[in-house]
Amino acid sequence: MSASFRKPSSYLLVLVVLVAFWGIYQAARMGIADVVAHKAEFAVGRWDDEKRMPTSDEVERAVADARSALSWEPRNPDYHDLLAQVLIYKGLVHWADGTFNEITDESLVLYRRSVELRPRWPYAWARFALVKSYRGEYDAEFENALSKAVKYGPWDPGIHVTVAEAGVFGWRRLSIEERKVVAANIHRGLKFEFSSIQSIVRRYNGMILVCGYLPRDKRTTRFCGW
Repeated sequence: MSASFRKPSSYLLVLVVLVAFWGIYQAARMGIADVVAHKAEFAVGRWDDEKRMPTSDEVERAVADARSALSWEPRNPDYHDLLAQVLIYKGLVHWADGTFNEITDESLVLYRRSVELRPRWPYAWARFALVKSYRGEYDAEFENALSKAVKYGPWDPGIHVTVAEAGVFGWRRLSIEERKVVAANIHRGLKFEFSSIQSIVRRYNGMILVCGYLPRDKRTTRFCGW
């Protein structure tokens, strides 16, 4: 009789041990993913801070690190976003040889999954719109990404800059409504990222085009030189 009462306790102990080992395993996976992801994030941050494009070797290392992080944590939207972003850099590094779209095919898949996992994250939507713009794909998916980016991050300086880049890059191919969305984003962004946005608009010779969509106020006067 006593043995029969001990069996459930033994099973419970085994179950507790298995759960503990599973928790340790999952924690280890998260830790490894975080370490390799940090390496890729640090690289991207350095390129941004130094305002330069990475070398081919630098971008390949960052792709490998971001891909490794995602393999350890395949349901983490941050790592989908990170790998997609690094692949955009890789595509830009190879822009001259015409392989940008081929390289960033995977970015589209990653951003679709990222926004599925975290639908209210404006940075994923903004970068989704950016890669679509660079690819010359001004379709319903681009319009949706643009709309969601400004909806979920209307006062975020990072969104202001990314959406400005996406919109001004393809300004002549945008619909009237899309231009209004981009212009409103630019106008909000002038309060926080005046120099960055001005640099983007000038780079694409879009000052006259964009200024026609901005409201008449002190910020616009300073930006457009009226």
